[in-house]
Amino acid sequence: MSKNGLKVFFKILKRTINFSNKLRKIQIPAIFISGLFVFLFIFIFQPYGLDNFETNNNILLIAAGYGLIVFTVLTISYIIIPLIWKSFFKYNFWNIGLHIAFLIFNLAIIAIINIFYDKLTGFYELKSSFFLNILHTFSIGLFPIIIVIAIIDRVILKTKQSEKIASQITIEDSGNPSTQDTINKPIIILDNKEEIIFYEKELLCFQANDNYVNIYFLKNNIVKKKMVRITLSEIEKQIKKHPKITRCHRSYIVNLDKISELKGTKQKKVFRIKAVNFLIPVSRSFSKFILEKLETKLK
Repeated sequence: MSKNGLKVFFKILKRTINFSNKLRKIQIPAIFISGLFVFLFIFIFQPYGLDNFETNNNILLIAAGYGLIVFTVLTISYIIIPLIWKSFFKYNFWNIGLHIAFLIFNLAIIAIINIFYDKLTGFYELKSSFFLNILHTFSIGLFPIIIVIAIIDRVILKTKQSEKIASQITIEDSGNPSTQDTINKPIIILDNKEEIIFYEKELLCFQANDNYVNIYFLKNNIVKKKMVRITLSEIEKQIKKHPKITRCHRSYIVNLDKISELKGTKQKKVFRIKAVNFLIPVSRSFSKFILEKLETKLK
């Protein structure tokens, strides 16, 4: 691995984990999927001599046992123990490196329980040594660990991006000059035929329209609409330097500064922009941080 690759790797390990509601929601599905993965892997591939067992029924039961062990250990570690030992499981002090160490510890516990389970089923006799038993468990458990860490890292990045955008909303309310500089920077949209330039303070929203996008913006306090042949995802890439212009729905990107009203239920919210005559839907996955900041600002 190159020096730059190592730097990125260690940077990821140091990322703080704040087990917000978003991360807590994925814990139980992740635990279930880990147990299911182990069961399916062992039942389908029958590694380490398991295919020497006489009947498929034996293999099915043994594989189910391994999956149940994984599910039980992870449930105790991630659900039950944190409820009892709260002082240790203050997840906001954890980072990804510490979480990897905790996962490896869980693998070691699973490996030890597997040895007793192997002896109970008679499968232990097919394995060469105590250390190979441990190695087999780690080799199967490595893939779920990589998947879990990748998911957590993605959630952390999305949460930090949301916090950054939400802080920008607060900063602008306090009249921070650096935010005003961002507002005055031009937005440049490139489609196949032309270069469209306007300022952040002029933009209202982008609206997907089949293979086109409608751009709604202000010129001399008059609402203008321009249709360009480009995808909303491509526009999203081109406006990365403008954090307050963000995607709120698969069909809409909005300027958070132009939102005049936030309405709807907890499950289904919409934005209103005074200058346009339609409501803008908000995806259920849209950041709660931003919604809270907007609600505070609009009040």
